[in-house]
Amino acid sequence: MVKSGYANPSCSTAAAPRRHPRFSSQELKTGAFTGVEALIRWQHPDLGELLPALFLRLAGDIGVLISSGRWVLREACTQNVAWQRMGVPPISMGINLSALQFGNASLLADIRSALLHSGMDLSLLELELTEHMVIQNLEQVMDILGAIKREGGC
Repeated sequence: MVKSGYANPSCSTAAAPRRHPRFSSQELKTGAFTGVEALIRWQHPDLGELLPALFLRLAGDIGVLISSGRWVLREACTQNVAWQRMGVPPISMGINLSALQFGNASLLADIRSALLHSGMDLSLLELELTEHMVIQNLEQVMDILGAIKREGGC
């Protein structure tokens, strides 16, 4: 039940993740912000809102970390474009990547898909990596960032 509810963000179960923009579109219209960070939370039916460390461990344990990361990427890009359609100037969208997501062979395809689905410009996407990920996988990080740059990113 938790896995099915978690893996399908459009479901209405209490185990479905929900995203929280850091700022409302009204606050963004003032022009005081240049970017936002996508946040995801999991409202567990018994445990309440799970802290990110527990949330990520559980998502990994039940095998939905990659699919949830893919969903966050798509939803965050879609939200960014929705704000622009409401009159908010283009702003960067920061998205934290887990080591598992970053190392997944489908990452570039997931980024392309999210951008095509949403219509968001790649230059507005900021992928956030931990220092540990960069240090441990420098060659892979450079390869992936190079591929993103060849796609038109900054």
